[in-house]
Amino acid sequence: MHAPLVIFHKQLGDLLLVEPGLAKLAAASGAPIRISTRAAFLPMVSLMENVVGESGVRLSCASQVISLSGNFHAAVKTATTLAPSKKLWLLSPSHLKPWHKLVYPNGAAYVPAWEQYRGRYYFDIMPCAQTIEFRPPKLRNPPTEWKHPRLPDDYILLHPTSAWPSKSWPAARWSTVLNTLKASGYGPFVITGGSAEWEQAFSKEVCEKSEAPIINLAGRTTLQQYLYTVANARLVLCVDGSSSHLAPAFGRPSISLFGNTPHLVWHLSTSLSSLLAPPTDAPLHDKSINEIPTDSVIQLAQQKLDRLLTSS
Repeated sequence: MHAPLVIFHKQLGDLLLVEPGLAKLAAASGAPIRISTRAAFLPMVSLMENVVGESGVRLSCASQVISLSGNFHAAVKTATTLAPSKKLWLLSPSHLKPWHKLVYPNGAAYVPAWEQYRGRYYFDIMPCAQTIEFRPPKLRNPPTEWKHPRLPDDYILLHPTSAWPSKSWPAARWSTVLNTLKASGYGPFVITGGSAEWEQAFSKEVCEKSEAPIINLAGRTTLQQYLYTVANARLVLCVDGSSSHLAPAFGRPSISLFGNTPHLVWHLSTSLSSLLAPPTDAPLHDKSINEIPTDSVIQLAQQKLDRLLTSS
């Protein structure tokens, strides 16, 4: 029997949020699920239970095709897959095109997410005849071969950037947080970030303004090394981005800072995963991550670290 095929061509953090839905399909079908995504993201897919990742286009068969991407590449992947059922689910009606009906004869539809946690949204739209309870995204721990040679065995991780500069909290404030934690006896510190020039410059600024020594790996890790770094951190400090999704998936304590992005959609608070947002009732588009007080980040980080120290 052929396995279901899910097609998803978005960002790394978004892909991770599909994992609960993939687990739902796997449990219902009793077999691993195929997911077609970007080739660069396959290392993360390999850490998902009962999921087989693939990229590119080839002739294949599947029990059903569920596409969560309406682009041309996803359509070609769907067209080259023999399956009795082919469906397309999109978040926005503007993404629906007339030609979608030709590629997806079993349905091309807009399914609104509203203010729903995106991981739950992807879980709910996955077709399943049996009742399966939702759980947050989960990943297996990466193998030790993925460890960066400069990474210590015990560290606090700061990932202060994402794809959008507007999500960043001021570098000087991150430096203050790290300096205060160092004065309280915590460390060492590792910083990661993307390879974009502005991200590397931002991470460098944090390091230069910090009295605490920092191992700067921003733009210097492969995806495998980045995943290992998040998965083994004592605490992850970050903004809305891939790290805020990865840390809880690996079961690591984390603090995520949000500004003008909807945290109800992109964050699921748990005993390990906490968020800080601007303390204001202003409309979302008027909120700024800069409004989050430095003391709030320090206090929450110390609480989490003290709790870890007590439980160890």
